Amino acid sequence: MALAAGNIAFVGFNADGNDNLSFVALVDINPNEVIIFEENEWNGTGWVDTNEGAYSWTATSLVAAGTVVNIDNISAGTFAASTGTVAKPVTGRGTAVGIAGSNEVIYAYQGTAASTVFLTAIANSGVIASNGLLTGTGLTAGVNAIEFTAGQDVLAFNGSRNSKSSFAAYLTDINNPTNWITQDGTGNQ
Repeated sequence: MALAAGNIAFVGFNADGNDNLSFVALVDINPNEVIIFEENEWNGTGWVDTNEGAYSWTATSLVAAGTVVNIDNISAGTFAASTGTVAKPVTGRGTAVGIAGSNEVIYAYQGTAASTVFLTAIANSGVIASNGLLTGTGLTAGVNAIEFTAGQDVLAFNGSRNSKSSFAAYLTDINNPTNWITQDGTGNQ
């Protein structure tokens, strides 16, 4: 089954050290599903800064709803995933990978760069033209994407995890910045 917007949500973002991302499956993800993580800027109709990188995560077995997937060592290029596998680069995309401590939007999608089904996005300095937009993605900040605006380096969901009737019911809680903790000090945190 292909995924749709809001079927996953980012729950962690680390632009320090070797860079890390975490997302949670809000529905079961079947084996062989592939999700692309794109760091390029989306202008509302297409990608405009394709020197930045994209990498793919593949489910190697059923990923049950509620599972958090960690993708580590992004900037080091020695990707590791807590479940599934990560591959870099995505054919036809830039080779520069790494999460910026400011002015960064990361999109998660299925399909190709030309035929994209957006699943979610996370921004650490706002969704604005110079960073990347949500226009034309079918995503909305606070609903199925999350937007921070202060250029934070480290972001982690810290909201309730045991009060909803289904994992999908957590989507708006996860995409509400008041349910996250952040760090933005100098050096690696």
